[in-house]
Amino acid sequence: AKELSVWNEPIADHFGRGNEWDKAAFYLLGAGQQAANAQDNAKALGLYDRAAEMLELCETDTNLGPFVNRTRLELLFKRGDVRRQLLQMSPAVEDYEQAIRLAGIFHPYSGRCGVWCRFFAGIPQGQSCQAYR
Repeated sequence: AKELSVWNEPIADHFGRGNEWDKAAFYLLGAGQQAANAQDNAKALGLYDRAAEMLELCETDTNLGPFVNRTRLELLFKRGDVRRQLLQMSPAVEDYEQAIRLAGIFHPYSGRCGVWCRFFAGIPQGQSCQAYR
């Protein structure tokens, strides 16, 4: 699977040219994650921004609603992480807040406190805060 991940960006471009925005967004998200894993955060941010553009184009297709919301939620968390790595704190917080609004989460103890706890309290990913236990 790792060998196939190098094809994420070319596959995304292919689907984008074919106006298959949902598939383009999916592969751009994968390419962004690949760049983030390689700590090429500037490239990851560009790929995540392109994925966001593809998701906006998907919004007119009502059949894609659940996919768009789920993918946008994942995108906002990942893009927020990359922006934080780039010390773009205000845009990172905006991404996290947008994701929380999208998910209907307004309090860190609501079951998905990971982002809030990781970002604001410095709790490592995969661990939950004391208040949630």
